Amino acid sequence: MQPETLPDGWTRVRFGDVVKQYSNHEREPEAAGIERVVSLGDLDPLSLRITRWSDVAEGTSFTKSFQPGHVLFGKRRVYQKKAALADFAGLCSGDIIVMEAKPKRLLPDLLPFIVQSDAFFDYAEKHSAGGLSPRTKWSSLAKFEMPLPPMDRQRELVEVFRGVEDVLARQEDALDTAKRLVRSVRNDLFTPKPDWRTVRLGKIAEVQLGKMLSPAAKTGEHYHPYLRAANIKRGEIDFSDLLEMDFDEDDFAKFVLRPGDILLAEGNANPEYLGDPSLYTEAMPEGMCFQKTLVRVRTESEDALPSFVYHALRYLYETGVFFGIARGTDMKHITAIRTSKLKVNLPSVEAQREIVAHLTESEAVVEGLRQHAERTQRLKRSLLTDSLAPVEQLVEAV
Repeated sequence: MQPETLPDGWTRVRFGDVVKQYSNHEREPEAAGIERVVSLGDLDPLSLRITRWSDVAEGTSFTKSFQPGHVLFGKRRVYQKKAALADFAGLCSGDIIVMEAKPKRLLPDLLPFIVQSDAFFDYAEKHSAGGLSPRTKWSSLAKFEMPLPPMDRQRELVEVFRGVEDVLARQEDALDTAKRLVRSVRNDLFTPKPDWRTVRLGKIAEVQLGKMLSPAAKTGEHYHPYLRAANIKRGEIDFSDLLEMDFDEDDFAKFVLRPGDILLAEGNANPEYLGDPSLYTEAMPEGMCFQKTLVRVRTESEDALPSFVYHALRYLYETGVFFGIARGTDMKHITAIRTSKLKVNLPSVEAQREIVAHLTESEAVVEGLRQHAERTQRLKRSLLTDSLAPVEQLVEAV
């Protein structure tokens, strides 16, 4: 291998030479003035911002603490690319590694961008271990090697990256605002009118729980990919993290998804996600099945359009109806039976088409903003790669 050439003032370092793990624990958070708790599910992929959390007053088993300026790195399922910059003090899950820069060699403001680089995520994923839920360790991350620029160059990079991050934050805020407006529009459109009729969901649709994951399902000759609750995220279906199990001919016929099907998160420890509906469309993969953590709603009535039923269920979700039917202590469930008994207000089919058309137009605006933010995200990742890897390839420690 040719010896690498670094620009003047740059040095090659191990990550652990310039960053340390913050391992403090706080068992009396309220006495310490800590009010927020962050779980791995509260972190969004590729986003530095923490916009969700729970309240300490509601109770928590977490004791790992963090401070403003620390980087929170999701060590479980690293391929989800979760790393955020804390702007408040709090407690976090054990599935999160808390990091802080050693300021004499690395500017703390540059650390979150290094952690969000493709090179770092790729290394972390490669050095993860485990079956369904692989994890990486700090001891492995500390061995990651990278070229480190001098302080003046670090300051320049921070200014560039902050500029891109500010643009991205404004785009994400605009996207959130647009989503709230669509929610408001949907709420207005689904306020029942005198000529609407009320029916139980089970009268117009098949409500089916997915296949149970069992030891027998892990063996066989008919493996197919399937969706589970983890794939349903705020009205969208994530196909980046698929698992497979055995679906024989009868199972496949029963559990395969087709366009127009609606998927609901059946159980979750966080009530916020219960009943979150997603619509399976023609653009999505064929031959996909679903697991027991999801409920499928398949419209079977000429009086109800699948797309209208989807929006009707999203209206019920947004107005807290699914939370109202949930049962359980630590893990809450809505069940297929209770879901089938939900009441849906139906206008004429023509009125349904008009409502769907109106919402489709509104959601197209949301989709345009989302794509714009994704382009900015790709630009950010490209800048991180080009600016933090001035040599041909990053070489990991042996």
